[in-house]
Formats: sequence, C-alpha cells, structure tokens
Amino acid sequence: MTDTRDNSFRSLLIAALAGGAGTVLAARLGSGVWFGASFALESYPAWLGLALPPVIATLFALGVSFLLGSRLRVLAALVGYWVIATAPILISIPAHLLLGGDNPDEFAQLRLVSLVPMAATLVPPSLGFLVALIFVSGKRT
Repeated sequence: MTDTRDNSFRSLLIAALAGGAGTVLAARLGSGVWFGASFALESYPAWLGLALPPVIATLFALGVSFLLGSRLRVLAALVGYWVIATAPILISIPAHLLLGGDNPDEFAQLRLVSLVPMAATLVPPSLGFLVALIFVSGKRT
C-alpha cells in the first residue's frame, strides 16, 4: 500500500470505526460471558465480572492494532474507541435538556459522575492501543 493511501482520511475513518466499535463490542462480549457464566456456575467469582470485559477488550485492541499496521491508524482506532464508548453518556445530557426532562442539573451531574467508573474501564484497552504504538511497524507519525 502506498503512503498516500495508507494515511488517507478514508483509511483513518475505517480504522477509527473498526478499532473503536470492535473494542467496545469486545468489552460487551466479556460482560456477556461473565453474565452467562454467573448464572450457569454456582461458585463463579464476582470479581471476574469486573476484570473480564477490560481484559477481552485489551486483547482485541492489541490484536486489531497489529492488523492495522500503521501508527496513525492505531491512533485513529484509539480515538474512535473513546468516542464510541463515551458517546451514549455525552449525548444523553443535551438530549435530556432539549427534551425538557425533569431536574436537568441533577441528570447532568449523575451522567457525568457515571463517566468516572466508565473511564476506569476505558484505561486498559487504551493502554493496549498505546503499547501497540510502540511495536507496530509502519510509517512513523
């Protein structure tokens, strides 16, 4: 692939969507595995429900980063992951305000407070993307 096509806007957008959505789906898959196993097994450790989604998402982030092959694409995937993961919360605040919901200040405060634990779950996959930046061969940015 030529350098021009390698870092084109279209290429970066596809990397952001594929890396971001795929990593979010991988985390949801981890939640689903834990949820199903917690009902199927009697002595299933509860802490595994907190650990499994970020671990699966991090492994996916590492894998997809090496497939992307360009450091700029890996950065696009990282940005896409943060945008896709935080968008539901960030969009819900103005939507609530525009639709005239009750107690808009309280609603916004609750939604922003919920970003804190979510950000903690975003850190391991983000570190996976950043570690991949070190090892991914390709055009340096």
